[in-house]
Amino acid sequence: MGILDSDYTPNLSRVEDAIDPNIMRASNAVLIGAGGLGTMALNLVRLGIGQVTIIDHDIVEDTNLVRQEFTLSDRGKAKVDALKQLILWINPNAQVNTYAKKVQGLTPQEENKIFGNASIIIAGTDSQRAQQHANKLALKYNCPSISIGWYDRSWAFEIFFQIPGVTPACYRCATSSRYQANRDEEIKVSSNGNTIFHSQMLDSFAGLLALAILHRDCYHWSILGGDFGNDPIKIRAGSASQFYGSLEKDGIITHNFFQFKAHPYYSQNKFFKTAFDPLRESTPAFVSYWQEVKAEIPENGYEICPDCQGMLHEMVFDKNKDKDLN
Repeated sequence: MGILDSDYTPNLSRVEDAIDPNIMRASNAVLIGAGGLGTMALNLVRLGIGQVTIIDHDIVEDTNLVRQEFTLSDRGKAKVDALKQLILWINPNAQVNTYAKKVQGLTPQEENKIFGNASIIIAGTDSQRAQQHANKLALKYNCPSISIGWYDRSWAFEIFFQIPGVTPACYRCATSSRYQANRDEEIKVSSNGNTIFHSQMLDSFAGLLALAILHRDCYHWSILGGDFGNDPIKIRAGSASQFYGSLEKDGIITHNFFQFKAHPYYSQNKFFKTAFDPLRESTPAFVSYWQEVKAEIPENGYEICPDCQGMLHEMVFDKNKDKDLN
């Protein structure tokens, strides 16, 4: 019946070893960027996300049809409207909120409505200024966030994530040199060479990480053990929460920035060269390198980060001090 099937609910029985349907139903994902994050939006809805909010000011053009999820009938439409229609063909009961504007152009009232109850923010735009603004919003609303992007020629991509109380550094701490380069004039990386396979691959990596972050409390409950009674949210851990647990050590995740080498000839990153030179530069593709990110604060040898001002660092280590005292 398609979009007329108003009684439809996702049958998640085949994915319950990975995710908890109750966690998904209770989650609200905010996506900044409707083009490259189209696959992310569609697949979160397939997995029963309770609410998804999409922010993008662009319209669908011919060049988008070959590398994003849109169809021929979407040409000329606002990307957020076209993506919402695709979502409703997957689940007509999905709760989808759309804003056809730049994230920097949201009113204070819109910001509060969108981010005040967000479970996770995912920023995937080709604008550094939009990515940077997303970082400020994540910090302002104390919300986990993921920032993604391809490098030149789409030979490698990056994923950065931050979780208040768990990761000690923010997106600006990790990419402060980029902030300096974009201070006077925004530098945009060309998306030439970025096929639909590239978009879907990056969304898949970031999507698995997003599931892990959304299920982080499941991991903590599982290691505590015990009976949680009738609380529908406190269900056993699946592979998403186990993924999260593999990242966290003693309540901290220090390596929260990684690059993925998608093409054999990508060699600009010194970390790939160091790690994989023994295998020869042209041999390994589909490999990742995880970096430790330290907060830009005086005790780490930096001027204090103007975005987080060391807040994430303090949250992590104050939490652990309290744990030691107990």
